[in-house]
Amino acid sequence: GKYCANKLKSISSQHASFLQDNPDFLRHIETINSEGRLPENALLVALDASALYTNTPQDESLDEVEEKLEQKEDEVPAGFIRRLLETVHKYNFFEFNQELFKQEIGTAMGAKPAPDIADIFMAKLDKLIFEIAAQQKNGTFPLKMFKRFLDDIFAIFCGTVEELH
Repeated sequence: GKYCANKLKSISSQHASFLQDNPDFLRHIETINSEGRLPENALLVALDASALYTNTPQDESLDEVEEKLEQKEDEVPAGFIRRLLETVHKYNFFEFNQELFKQEIGTAMGAKPAPDIADIFMAKLDKLIFEIAAQQKNGTFPLKMFKRFLDDIFAIFCGTVEELH
């Protein structure tokens, strides 16, 4: 798991919505402030991806990770990293009430590569959100800001609540 997390760390942060930490968030807010006043129809939006780790689909997230690994030049083949990740991601056993269970949905919260897997998967969803936003009827891009730290999302949306939904 540690080896895989090391291989994923550099690609899990390579997306437009990536937030590194609180100071990074504040720098983005400062940039928005320096550009002047927000439009009257600007909505500040805070979202949370509910139970991100346990709701991250195993196969789809591994497909996305492998695709991103293939785009990165590395001496270790993407397929090999994927096989290692399958072991960590799909064969997690835990004990509850003195019974053993195999986690079949999502990824284990304590697994070393779990945050990177979830972040890479969420970046795919972020991209879909940007594509949908770009198709707004009035032709203006409504997202003034869209940033995410793992499962926590902050956006500035220009439009109505109905359009946001």
